[in-house]
Amino acid sequence: MADAPNQPPILRFVRRTANASTPKRQTPGSVGFDLFSGYDCTIPAKGKAFVKTDIEIAVPNGCYGRIAPRSGLAKDHFIDIGAGVIDPDYRGNVGVVMFNFGEEDFKVKKGDRIAQLICERVFIPELQEVESRRIRGYRTKCHPKSSKGRSCYNCNPVNAPEDPLSQESVTHERGPF
Repeated sequence: MADAPNQPPILRFVRRTANASTPKRQTPGSVGFDLFSGYDCTIPAKGKAFVKTDIEIAVPNGCYGRIAPRSGLAKDHFIDIGAGVIDPDYRGNVGVVMFNFGEEDFKVKKGDRIAQLICERVFIPELQEVESRRIRGYRTKCHPKSSKGRSCYNCNPVNAPEDPLSQESVTHERGPF
């Protein structure tokens, strides 16, 4: 379902069980929606846990969901978040991979704020293979003192052979870009 033109995008969600809490922005200036644990669990010291929220989401058109850490959990308890991309077509239970880098077990209670969901715009380009990588290489650095007065391609790209990865050299059946 497309969002109406000239209207703010809509993040749709479904509560899968009574354990689910509505994602919530804490202030009008908050970028992310807080996500809440659907269950009690313990994240062992130096360990990890997959914590389910019991919600499903549908991100707005042209976006994906990024699960990010809450700064307070990171600062106070050494809790971080991993595997944080929710694809636009994913419709399962949103789970949060939580890492405990602390020395003590971390208890999560049902309804605790565990992470934040940020909707980010995405541009998915077409993929095109080219014959070779840059003529200059990816890690080449110029060392003027060792070039003995000669100009290298990194310092003087005017004389460099065409870069097969430059946007100018990429052509598409429908034209560039």
